[in-house]
Amino acid sequence: MTDLELAGVIRAAVAALRSLPARDWPLARAALGELAQLIARPGAPPLAMAKPVVVRLSIHEPVGPVRPRVVEPPLPAVIEDYVARILETAPRHDETIDAAYRRKEAELGALFADLTPPEARALKRRLVSPAAGDSLAAAFARLDPDRRARLLIFLGDARRREALRKAAA
Repeated sequence: MTDLELAGVIRAAVAALRSLPARDWPLARAALGELAQLIARPGAPPLAMAKPVVVRLSIHEPVGPVRPRVVEPPLPAVIEDYVARILETAPRHDETIDAAYRRKEAELGALFADLTPPEARALKRRLVSPAAGDSLAAAFARLDPDRRARLLIFLGDARRREALRKAAA
């Protein structure tokens, strides 16, 4: 392989590196480093190829067995309506804004405590990464960031609460 051909191979490898997502760069850099070490080894025989070799580096092949993805049922409409109703309630005439938001947080927490783990997971996924035009997620996003974070953490803890409930029974 001539120096010109070698330079072309390295240029093609670098161009391929640039097109990879950032999470794959370390592995691709390591492969390029191995190629450079192979080429730069003193006393190595010249690389001679009868015809061009196309090397396909597949980084995205699964390492182990692939688990089937569990399709979770969507959130029941009754729960959606109840959450939306809590979020959209106006403050009572005798309570401050802070008290109104504390009441909403307590009501949502009580509702979230009764959700099954799949329902809690579906609701959390919907609130964390909302679809465009999702009014429920938009109303939830209007909560104070601290309240929102506490409620999302509570939603994510549904499996532990269910396990504790079963252990106590």
